[in-house]
Amino acid sequence: MENLPAAEFVNACCAGKGAEALSALHSHPEHELVVEQVAQWGTTEELVEFLVEHHHLLHAFGAEPVTTWIRHHLWEANRLNVFDFYTPDDRGRLVADVAVQSGHDDLARLIRARQPAAVPHINWALASNTPRQESFLKACESADAVQLRGMLQDDPSLVQTRTKWGMTPIYCVGGYGSDDAQRNRETTRLLLEAGDPDPVDGLCGACWWGGGDVIYELLEAGVAVEDRNRERSALHFAAIASRYNDMLQPEQLVSIVQALLDAGADPNWPDLYGWMPFGMSAGAVREILRKRGATEEKVCPGLEAFTELVRSGASEGIVAAAKRDPDLLRFRDEQTCSSPILSALFADDRELAHQLAALKPVGVDLDEAAALGDVALTGSALGRTPGAPDGPRWLAIERPGRPLHLAAWFGHYEVAELLLERGYSPGDTNQADVAGHFVGPEQVRETTPLHLAAERGHRLIVERFLRELDAHRARSQRS
Repeated sequence: MENLPAAEFVNACCAGKGAEALSALHSHPEHELVVEQVAQWGTTEELVEFLVEHHHLLHAFGAEPVTTWIRHHLWEANRLNVFDFYTPDDRGRLVADVAVQSGHDDLARLIRARQPAAVPHINWALASNTPRQESFLKACESADAVQLRGMLQDDPSLVQTRTKWGMTPIYCVGGYGSDDAQRNRETTRLLLEAGDPDPVDGLCGACWWGGGDVIYELLEAGVAVEDRNRERSALHFAAIASRYNDMLQPEQLVSIVQALLDAGADPNWPDLYGWMPFGMSAGAVREILRKRGATEEKVCPGLEAFTELVRSGASEGIVAAAKRDPDLLRFRDEQTCSSPILSALFADDRELAHQLAALKPVGVDLDEAAALGDVALTGSALGRTPGAPDGPRWLAIERPGRPLHLAAWFGHYEVAELLLERGYSPGDTNQADVAGHFVGPEQVRETTPLHLAAERGHRLIVERFLRELDAHRARSQRS
């Protein structure tokens, strides 16, 4: 089989000639041509349908090399991935085996009795873009206001389109754009007026990429210079760019930082892990921050001592420290990747977790609400989380499915139901973000909500997740 020309080889595989042919795809000597042929063979939906019909191919030779190859290239195609009961999580564990190892043989039998289903693995809410939507995004990247205006007149909903990485139209202008400053500003203004879904995301992106034209237009239009429901501010992104983005000239970033500070950005507001803009910055940007009143600290004062206290689990001391400075409850521990509330829950100290939740000034976040099992708080947190009310969306790449993992681990059925309705998937893997950060301790990393529910013996949640997978499989077949 490997000696066939690439096109014939792929056609033979897609004609269902057997698992041996499919498994050999990744080792074919004309690998790059094979990838190209797979891309031309059909849409990702058609490829998923093929895998649904031939699910036995996915495990005939074990988890490797078939599923890894398929999962990788489906991800690259349009952020769909393959999940079935023969696909291990990132720790190499099969769902049924996890149930057996945890002493839940009844759940293992339930899982093994299901018809194997190959279904899209990433959040259902993230359907691939249509050709027209892709054309719209390309016009954003080139800051073609004339073309965009015509497209929006024909279909105003195009302004809600995002890239497969979750980037908004304004983000595309700030990250790519034109060499013509006026053209960039005109395009940004047009997209703002049309209702870009997340202008603050565009502001943050432009700060990283040095899109000053977009930044100035957004600030003049009154877009919030800070959104404290986010992990980082626009000023953080500009500070990070001064240290790590070698494509930008220092003077570009100096003028951007000055504009952000003039618009009211707080030079002493730490990010989710307690890092200060000053600690992230370098060179001329650091000097500007120093002159404009930035605290010359890498991390938020008092955070390191509080973090050590949380790690110790000393409830009385943690509560006392939180009462003295409630803002410390906002931060995540870079070592454990948990907030103080999540740390208490994973230590089985629910009383402490509820005490801290009551003290937290801004209220619990989406992960904490799901872990606490409070449906009302989860709904409220979804409303405050950028992109979350209509599904994971831009959060999906950095932190796919986090709240559902936590609901599955702690056995909160109603919260899991709400998150499924919002587009979270029982097949998502809790992977690290681009900075290497996970959410939660090792128990919930590199695995799926279905694995976690099976491991913990939450039968009702396992059954609900199986129904969700069945329903999506049926939808995929119909489409």
